[in-house]
Amino acid sequence: MRPLLCWLALAVPIATFAQGSAVPDYAVVSLIGDRFTVADRNTDVRREGHQGYSFPLGSASIDGAVLAAVKAVVAEKMPGANVSLDLIREPAVYEAESEVLAITRETQALVDALQPVLGHIRARRLVLVSKVREPADVHFANVYQERPGVLEGLGFYLDPGRQIQNTETFERSAGYVGVFAHFRVSVVDPRTQRLLDEERIAETRPVRDERKEPWESLTPEQKVATIKDVVTRQIGNVLPGLLERTR
Repeated sequence: MRPLLCWLALAVPIATFAQGSAVPDYAVVSLIGDRFTVADRNTDVRREGHQGYSFPLGSASIDGAVLAAVKAVVAEKMPGANVSLDLIREPAVYEAESEVLAITRETQALVDALQPVLGHIRARRLVLVSKVREPADVHFANVYQERPGVLEGLGFYLDPGRQIQNTETFERSAGYVGVFAHFRVSVVDPRTQRLLDEERIAETRPVRDERKEPWESLTPEQKVATIKDVVTRQIGNVLPGLLERTR
């Protein structure tokens, strides 16, 4: 691995949207919305560097939704808290995140690698939303399907269905598209740059419409909306406890 993109030490611009001029109680950074991955049951996600096919997202739509979701939870659970929303869209930052994920699951290593950027954030607490690599699994009601290997960040796990022999004929089982979100919500002390607490999420929401091919079960707009819904719901589930434990 390169020396964690030493050029990150150069000034990386951060778009900051703060309430008031005082040092914020909470700063929020999201590093999950730069791209999405499409993998299927034929993808050997166990192979290094072969976790599916990634597609860049040209807008900050998902990271923006994450910032808004965190802000809403802070406003509800910590009334009167001052919040700074910090939007980072530099490719170097996302690349550094990917490099750290390739060698360790430890969040502190990511915080250390991004210190040239995160060190400029002034707040009492930093809420950092970042990617993790977790096993691919899908739940349909009481049916659990686990796939080998890991998937990172946000995306879609596609199962096109199978041909099943039934006496002398073949029938095709219904496939599905699983909308997955593998990320962590971490609370960091910006003064010391140390991780205080975190929660990891590995959620897959399966969708299938037997009248359509699995990938067509959702329109492009519905795919993005479903990713946002999965992510924001999970933030709503885990963040209140994190705020309480690290207040």
